[in-house]
Amino acid sequence: NAPATTANEALGCAASDYTRVGIVEGGNQLAVVERGTCARVAKPIFGQQAGAAAVLMVNNTNDLPPYEGAIFDNPDDGTPFEVTIPFLGVRQSDGPAFTTGASATFADAQIANPSFRGYASFTSAGPRSGDSSISPDVAAPGVSIASAAVGTGSSPAIMSGTSMAAPHVAGVAALSVQAHPRWSAEQVSASLVSTADPEKVAGINPTLGGVGLVDTKQAVATQVTATGDRFQTKDGWIREAALSFGFAESTSSLGGEKTVTLRNDSRKAVTYTVSTAPSAQSLKAKVTVSSKKVTVKAGSTAKVRVKVSAKASSIPSSLGDDQYAFHEISGDVVFTAKGSTLRVPYLMVPRSNSDVTVSGSLASRGKVTDADRTLTLSNRKGAIGAAADVYTLGLTDKKDAPKAIADTGYDLRAAGVQSFTTADGDALGVFAVNTHSRWSNAAGNEFDVVIDTDRDGEPDWVVFSYDSGAVRAGSVDGVTEVFLQEVATGALYPSGFLAQAPTDSSTILLPFYLEDLGIDGAFDYTLQSFSGTTDGTDSIAGKATYDPTDPAISNGQYEVVAKGKSAKVTVRTDASAFAAQKPLGTMIVVPDNASGAKEALLVTVK
Repeated sequence: NAPATTANEALGCAASDYTRVGIVEGGNQLAVVERGTCARVAKPIFGQQAGAAAVLMVNNTNDLPPYEGAIFDNPDDGTPFEVTIPFLGVRQSDGPAFTTGASATFADAQIANPSFRGYASFTSAGPRSGDSSISPDVAAPGVSIASAAVGTGSSPAIMSGTSMAAPHVAGVAALSVQAHPRWSAEQVSASLVSTADPEKVAGINPTLGGVGLVDTKQAVATQVTATGDRFQTKDGWIREAALSFGFAESTSSLGGEKTVTLRNDSRKAVTYTVSTAPSAQSLKAKVTVSSKKVTVKAGSTAKVRVKVSAKASSIPSSLGDDQYAFHEISGDVVFTAKGSTLRVPYLMVPRSNSDVTVSGSLASRGKVTDADRTLTLSNRKGAIGAAADVYTLGLTDKKDAPKAIADTGYDLRAAGVQSFTTADGDALGVFAVNTHSRWSNAAGNEFDVVIDTDRDGEPDWVVFSYDSGAVRAGSVDGVTEVFLQEVATGALYPSGFLAQAPTDSSTILLPFYLEDLGIDGAFDYTLQSFSGTTDGTDSIAGKATYDPTDPAISNGQYEVVAKGKSAKVTVRTDASAFAAQKPLGTMIVVPDNASGAKEALLVTVK
C-alpha cells in the first residue's frame, strides 16, 4: 500500500492503484496484485489501462486461481474492454517471490489442475436459511466456463458462478424431459437429483454440493425416480428428492421419520437393495430403513420409511473451534439395482441443549446496596455442560416482529455489556445481544450498538456486526465480523474481532477495544437491528448507561455449569454507581441453552 493514501493499492481495483505505485506506460513492468474486492478480471483491465506489461494476481489460498480465458469486459460494471496483456495467477505461498523487484521471464508450461473436481472457493453453502432444509440439490460445472457471449455472434465469454452452473443443470433437465415427455416437473427434478454422482466430486459435502455431480446419462436413462419430502405450494402438493429433517434442539433425544417414495415408469419390476451412507461431515447417528430390499412393480410405487435418531448428549457444544460450530447428521439413502443406483439425501441440523437456570436477587427489599450478591446457576436437566458469561443488563424489548415478515433472528430481546482488561493490558468491551428467535447464520442480520461516548445526546460511534465480505468487498461470505463506524465522518474500521455467533443461535457477542472509541468513562448506548434477507427491522426504545471504570453491577464472571450440577456466581452491586447508571440488572449468556430467551438469563432489579 502507498502510505499516503487510504486506498489499498495492492488490490489493483483502479488504474490509479497501479500508477500510484510506479506503473508507467512503456515501463515493461509486471504489476503484482492481491485477489479480493473487485472481480479478478477487473485487475488486468486496470493494469493495462495504467500501462503495465502484465498483471500477476496472488491468490488468497494456496491453490491456483481459476482460468479466466479471453477478457472482453469488466463484470463489475459491464464496461467493454479487451485485455491484450498477460494475466497470470499464483498461489498465495508463491506471492512473496514476486515482490522483490527482480526481473521476471515467461516460459511455456503445462499446469496440472488437480482440483478441477473440487468445489469453487466462492460456492455458497447450505442448508437453507430458516428451516435448515437441504440445499443445494446437485453440483454442476461452474468455474471458468466458456459460453457464447451475448451480442458477439460466435465470440466466447468465460464466466464463473451460478450463471454457468445453472445452464448445465437446465440442459440436463431438458434432455430428461425429452426422454420422459409425460413426466411431471417433480419427476424430472427427481431424475436429476437421485441419479447425481457423488464420486465425481472431490470432497463431496451435502451442504455444499448436494448429492453429487449431475449425471446426464443416468438422468436420461432412469425409469425409476425416488422422492422424499412432500410439501404444499400454491399449485398443489409436490415432492422433492430429499429428506430434510430440519433444525432440531433438545436436552434428551433428537430424531424423526420420513418416507421415500419410489416410482417405476418402466414395463418391468425393479428390485432395489436399500442401504444408508453417512457423509464424511455427519455426526454419528442411528439411521434405519424399514426394508433392506424393495421391489417396485412396473407402473407402480413403493415406499420405504427412514428413521434418524441421536442422543442430544452426543452433539457437541455450540461453542466450537470456529465461529459457526455447525453440526449435521447427513448422508444418502441408497437404492441399488442392476444398472440403476438412486440416492435420496437426508439432513438434520442438530443442537444439544443445556438447561441452565438462575436464582437469586440483586437487591434487598427492592433496594440496591453496596454488597456481594450470590446467584445460583443450575443445569439439572441439560444434555451437556455449559458456559455461563455475566453481563450488565442495559436494555430489554418485547417480542414484536410483525407476522407479515419472517423473523430471521432480528427481533431484539435484550442487550448487555461487560468490560475487562486483557492479559496484554488492553481494555476490552463486549456487547451481548439476545433475540427472541434464532438465526440460521448471524451474518444475515446486522446488529448496531449506537454509542454516545460523551453523553451529549448525539451518537458518536456505532459498533456493529454484519457479513464480513459484504462490508469489506461487497460480496457476502457468511462470516460475521464486528466493525466500528465513526458517525461524524462515516469512516469505517474493523474492530479486529469476529463476532461470537454460532449458527442456529440467538445471542451474539460483539467485542471491541474501548480505546478505539475513546471511551474512558460513562457512555450511553442504544440498539437496533436489520434483517439482510427481509424487510425486518427492530430497535429498543430508550438508552442504557454504562461506566467501564465504575460498573454499577460487576460483570465478566465466567462459570462452566456441569451437566446435572450447580455453580454459584458472586455479583457486586454498587449503590452510588447504580443510582447514576440505572442498569436493569444482570444478563447471563448461556450459548448452549435452547435458542431464544433461554440463551440469555435475566436477573432484573426489583
